[in-house]
Amino acid sequence: MRHWLISVLILYAPCFAGEIPVDTARLTSHLEQFRRHKSLGLSATQYMAIQREYLQWIESRLRSGATVAQMNGELKSVGLLSEGPNSVDDMFDKTYVGFLGEVEAKPALGAEDLFAIKFGFHTGGYCNFDDTVVLYERNPLRRLAQVNAERSYTHGYHLRDLAVGKDDPGRGRIIGSAWVASNCTSNWNGNIFRIDVSHGRSLENVLDRSVSAFAGDPVTIGIENDTVTFRYGTSAGDLAVLAREAIARFRVQGGRAIREAPIAPSFGGFVHEWLNLTDADAARWSTSEAAHSHHDLAARLNHELLEWKGVASCPGSPPAREIVVEWSESKQTTVFRISETNAAELRMLSVSGEHSPGCREIDITGDLTSIFGEPRSRE
Repeated sequence: MRHWLISVLILYAPCFAGEIPVDTARLTSHLEQFRRHKSLGLSATQYMAIQREYLQWIESRLRSGATVAQMNGELKSVGLLSEGPNSVDDMFDKTYVGFLGEVEAKPALGAEDLFAIKFGFHTGGYCNFDDTVVLYERNPLRRLAQVNAERSYTHGYHLRDLAVGKDDPGRGRIIGSAWVASNCTSNWNGNIFRIDVSHGRSLENVLDRSVSAFAGDPVTIGIENDTVTFRYGTSAGDLAVLAREAIARFRVQGGRAIREAPIAPSFGGFVHEWLNLTDADAARWSTSEAAHSHHDLAARLNHELLEWKGVASCPGSPPAREIVVEWSESKQTTVFRISETNAAELRMLSVSGEHSPGCREIDITGDLTSIFGEPRSRE
């Protein structure tokens, strides 16, 4: 043990007279191979080799008490850091494979006994960059979990948000993360929501979900007991409405992530989210009558956009709101009748071709609040 400690201190001692630590020199040499050959992209095997070596380098500094600033200073001094493309031309004409991104310390929100380190590196052209996040226990320093957007590398992803639940001896520790593909050419790059559960040093994935999430809005994650809530901006399925508020709430139970209410924070969001659910999930938030209409309408959404044409408030028990949409190709209209209660209690009551009698139309000229506003229970 004493000999091991001496070798670590020698290997990671500060550089004097221009000396470079052995592991830094080795990392530089390995990355130089990709820069010299102007590699356009990494294979999964090459990716894993760089990831493993970079993480070993980081953990050696953590064990010796180095700060993130000191780590980045060392990497910068040997020319390993790059922020990537600085212009549109750089996105398409250059590759940054062989360069690293800075090491970042991130709070493990909801788990004060842990801390997180995020690191990444360039994996190909077109701004391709991939992040890894690693959770550590503080005292003693011990790696708890390592999370990426994908289980096996195929494309780079940036981390958008991270939340960590409290340790539960019976369930494990829940980790929620949100990721966006690193294409840097669109506000609608592919997004992934993940939920993982840490059992000691083993990691169980219970949710890996592709999501349409608008890059112009933040993604936030909250964890309360066994429930993970993602809040984000997403498409409203209509060219006139760029994005809407969205919510995805999941309860972790028995190795599964079960969708929970609310499925949307607005009437229009509920319609669009309901159409995107599976038939089985849609039935959970529908009457049996409405559930029968779901399959065909969901299929239609795959090749037609919606236009929000009207809204009406309908008395009754429960009171209801009817949302009228017109389909872009067929020009047919559909009326969705939704219980007019709070977001957590919204249900699809019926689907038809016209308004029900006795409903009061609401003017939506220049204002879609009555469609995309937050539902509230009537007094």
